[in-house]
Amino acid sequence: AQYTTVFLAFLICLCFISLFYQFLLFLCAVIKAVDDYQDLLRLSVATAGNDHRLGANEAPPAIISVFLGDELSAILDAIENDNWDAPQMLGRKMAEYTAAVIVGRPNFHISLITDVSPNCDCHGEHDAPILPDIGMLASFDPVALDQACVDLCSKAEPIRNSQLGDNLANPHFHDHGDHWHNSNPNVSWAETLEHAEKIGIGTRQYELVTMK
Repeated sequence: AQYTTVFLAFLICLCFISLFYQFLLFLCAVIKAVDDYQDLLRLSVATAGNDHRLGANEAPPAIISVFLGDELSAILDAIENDNWDAPQMLGRKMAEYTAAVIVGRPNFHISLITDVSPNCDCHGEHDAPILPDIGMLASFDPVALDQACVDLCSKAEPIRNSQLGDNLANPHFHDHGDHWHNSNPNVSWAETLEHAEKIGIGTRQYELVTMK
């Protein structure tokens, strides 16, 4: 029953994530449409009364703009990043993006440490896992949850013939002492967790309770 409850919670989380990205897509489409077809929108409301009410002598009434509000603006600001070559900046942006979504709202988080890929899940390729399956973790604190995942993965033995295993087997490879940097030197997971704790999303301190 416990596993069934956790699995249902995981499915609900996936549904919310899917709906959230659908909403972002719709929002971007509306903003793009307003930008591309603002003349048509302007014509649809062009009456003498509206022209006087929208601008009169104070501002040009021909300007069509979109006001998103503080919460949506925070989400879009966190997504936007002009320097994608800086892993540290990207890590901080990920923390800010998370804060914009969950701060002030009820939230619960589940992580499945299975099929641990060498690169980000956003990559197009499907490479061999670098670590063995560890299990499922859950917490109301996303920062503590991610830190626990990192710690468990750091203690795991790398899988041979994987990207990480091949790197460590190479006698000329420089061991960074970190599974993630040994697999991909461009990652910056610590920056994300440090910034997340700094802006108040959660804490990196945790107590691990094992359920069997």
